[in-house]
Amino acid sequence: MKIVPAILANDIEQFKKYLKICADLGADEIQIDIADGKFVNNTTVSISEIKQVSSDYNFKMQFHLMVEDITQYLDELNQINPNIIYIHYEALNKKDLIENKNIGLAINPQTAIENIKTILPQVSSILIMTVEPGFYGGKFLAENLEKINQLRELNFNGKIGIDGGVNNETIKEVIKYQPDFICSGGYLLNNENPREVYDGYQEIIAG
Repeated sequence: MKIVPAILANDIEQFKKYLKICADLGADEIQIDIADGKFVNNTTVSISEIKQVSSDYNFKMQFHLMVEDITQYLDELNQINPNIIYIHYEALNKKDLIENKNIGLAINPQTAIENIKTILPQVSSILIMTVEPGFYGGKFLAENLEKINQLRELNFNGKIGIDGGVNNETIKEVIKYQPDFICSGGYLLNNENPREVYDGYQEIIAG
C-alpha cells in the first residue's frame, strides 16, 4: 500500500505550497484534482498553471478530473505526461475513453460496482471515492470500502485506490481492505505537521 498526497488547490499560490510540502515529504507520486465548477461545485487551478509550476518537480502525477467535459481536458493533460488520469464514471459519455492505457475510472459514493461491471475489462485502475467529491474535509463514508472486496470478487486485476476522508483514524479501517494506494489530501497537506502525519500513515501501514 502506498500513500499518495492529493492536491486540491483553488489558486496557483496554494498549489505551489502543496507541491513543496509533497516534495519535503519525499513523496514520489501525487494526485492533482481538477474541478470545473460544474461536475462539482468548486474550481481548481488550471492545467496551464499546473504545467507552469509542476515542471520544477519530478513527481509521478495522477490527475483526478472532476469535470463534465472530459475530452476538453485530456489532450492538454497528456502533454504533461501523466502517470494516469482518473475520469468519473458519472461523467463518462464515450466508453472508448477508458480503453486508453493511462485512463482510470473514478466512482462516486452513490455508484454501485454493479453499474460498472460491464466495462471493468477495459479499466486499468479504479479510484473509489470515500467522500462526496469536490472539497477537502468531507465526511468519510466507510461503507464504500466494501467496493474493494466486490471488485476483487469480480476478478478485477487492476489497481484500486481510495480517495477522501483519510486521517490517522480512518486509515486504520482503510488498510483492512488492502487497497493498492490511499490518497490523503486536506488532513495531510493542511496539517500543522505534515511530516508527522505522513510518517504516522507509514507506521500504521507497516503495522
